[in-house]
Amino acid sequence: MYQRFKKYRNLFVAGIVGFAVLTTNAVVGQTTEQLTSEYHPWKWQPNARTFAMGTPMTGITNQLNDMYANPALLSFQEVTKSISISQNYYWTQGVIAENVTIPVLTNRTFPLAVGFTAHHSGLDPIEANQPLKKFSRFDGHIGGAVKVSNTVSLGALVQMNHNMASDNYKRSASALAGAYYAPSPGVSYGIRYHYYEDDVAFRSDFSGEEALMESRDVPNLIEVGTSMRFPEVSESPLVILSFASEKRSSQSGVTYKGGIEYHPLSLIDFRAGYLHGPNYVGGRYGIGLKLGRQFQVDIAHGPGYVGRSVTTINLQIHLPE
Repeated sequence: MYQRFKKYRNLFVAGIVGFAVLTTNAVVGQTTEQLTSEYHPWKWQPNARTFAMGTPMTGITNQLNDMYANPALLSFQEVTKSISISQNYYWTQGVIAENVTIPVLTNRTFPLAVGFTAHHSGLDPIEANQPLKKFSRFDGHIGGAVKVSNTVSLGALVQMNHNMASDNYKRSASALAGAYYAPSPGVSYGIRYHYYEDDVAFRSDFSGEEALMESRDVPNLIEVGTSMRFPEVSESPLVILSFASEKRSSQSGVTYKGGIEYHPLSLIDFRAGYLHGPNYVGGRYGIGLKLGRQFQVDIAHGPGYVGRSVTTINLQIHLPE
């Protein structure tokens, strides 16, 4: 199978590029709020790899930001001394979200990691009514995991939020629980449940000079999925496939997700993903670069839940052991 993939890998790359071009603007069924400058911070995308592939069920990696997709993945981390930095650009809303994640303990039996995110205005919006002004949000995260066995891990993450706009503030919280099962190097399965209490959305007032903060009833979600790698015994698989389905409370229908990662060279990965649901249909794409043994850069772009154009950039630095 590996030789077959190797023989047609140029065609495979061309297919991924063509997929990205065809699906970048394939967004249908968007709601009115997605086409304005309203910003929903709970739909923040902290992980460029999972965003590009359309689903967090992308298998085991050494990325700290995996804890925001499924905290159970922290148990499978091989690099214990690292720091992860991400920048998220929401072009439609004129918003930037910046995140830093670091490990707390080097104990692999019960690994912990903490993160901090700042959301604020800072871009001229594209295809939006007007930019968001004078608002900020600060999120604190702590996640941990425990290995039940060599193949099963359980994890949880808690997030506290402090929202400020026009001298008003509101606190909110959310929690994420997940499990991961990896019976073999080539196949893994995951499930996650994300609970939200009432959160906020930011939007500009009629004058465009102030930001308004409005409460939102955020639907909880449950997601299940699987990932497969070929060849399964390789440390750097040529191809990774991922599939998942997501159900949100108080919303009808299910969102189906699929993604692929192609690894033609030791230093580069190509990624693409596709989502199909009751309120969203669209494709995404991205790239990963390994800059030596200590640096990993991941970039993703495509339509997101909060608007037509989202760009996420992650930098992970592996510190010397």
